Amino acid sequence: MQYRTFAHQINRAKTLLDGLKTYGAELAGWGVTEEVATGFTNLYNQANQNEQKRNDLKASSRTATAEQEETMAELNKQYGVIKKLVRIALPEEAWPAFGFRAGEYAAKETEETVELKEGTV
Repeated sequence: MQYRTFAHQINRAKTLLDGLKTYGAELAGWGVTEEVATGFTNLYNQANQNEQKRNDLKASSRTATAEQEETMAELNKQYGVIKKLVRIALPEEAWPAFGFRAGEYAAKETEETVELKEGTV
């Protein structure tokens, strides 16, 4: 079986509906009645609505992910700066209160740390 996306399947159904509109009278004798065509049209419309909902949710999810990535980048940046300041300002015994071990490597003071000390940030 070939791989087909929902959009591809919906497009195939649309083409079939177009054909039913054109040749519906010829197919009526073969069991493709007006009721069958109406039921198929309703399913097609429902599939279209569901696909639109899915696309809207995907777009919303992408936006939320981008916003979260920006927030997390800023959070991690500030976390690093504050962690360095804690290590510089407080003795190792106090470090576990901030969530890191006393034996962890203490990074050297950076320009960001100096700026925070001077109050320029």
